[in-house]
Amino acid sequence: MANIFRANIESFRCVAPMGSSIRISFNHPLASFPIDLKATSLNIHAKPVDRGGTCYDWLETASTGSGMQGRVAGRPTEFFSDHPFDREDERADPLFYAGPRFVVQDINQAAALAFESGSLDAVMIFSNRWFPPKAVRIWKEVHEFERMGLVLEYLLKTGSFENLHTFSMRGLPRPETDKYIGQQRLSDPVYAVWGRKR
Repeated sequence: MANIFRANIESFRCVAPMGSSIRISFNHPLASFPIDLKATSLNIHAKPVDRGGTCYDWLETASTGSGMQGRVAGRPTEFFSDHPFDREDERADPLFYAGPRFVVQDINQAAALAFESGSLDAVMIFSNRWFPPKAVRIWKEVHEFERMGLVLEYLLKTGSFENLHTFSMRGLPRPETDKYIGQQRLSDPVYAVWGRKR
C-alpha cells in the first residue's frame, strides 16, 4: 500500500475495554462527519538563497490528530481511571517554579485576569510545551488533540457548561528572530477550549 511503512506512527482510538483486551479503531475520528475544508494563504516569503526547500504535506498536517478531542459515538472518554492526576513531582508548585522563567501571568499566584467580571465563562489555552515533572500523568499519555478532549470532559463532567468548542493552530513557520529557530522550524502550536455557563 502507498505511504504505509513500518516506521509510521499513527494515532488510534481505544473504543472500549473488553475484559483482558481492548477494541480499537484506526478509522479517522472525523470519518463520520461531513468536512468543509477551507485554506487561506497567510504569507508568501521570498526565497533568500537557493539551497533546496521545505515542502509540507498540508493534507497530512490538517488530518493528523484532528477530531481526537471528540467523544466516540457520543460516549464520554475515560480519562479518570487509574490515578490520572499523579505527578512525578508532588512538591508544592511554588517550590518547583521558584527558578527564573518567562511568565506572562502565573495564575497560581494571581488568579485575577484583566477582563470584566463575568465576561468569560470558560477559556483554556495551552500548547505542547510543559514541565513533565509537574504535569499530571494523563497529560503525558494522551495525544495533543486528546488533551483538548480531556479539558472538554472536565467541563462536561461539571454539568455547568454548554456550547463547548475547540480550536487548534499549528504548522506555522517559526519566525527567524525566535530564539528556538535552530531547534524547531515550526512555531509552537496553540490549542484552545471554551464554552458558556449554563
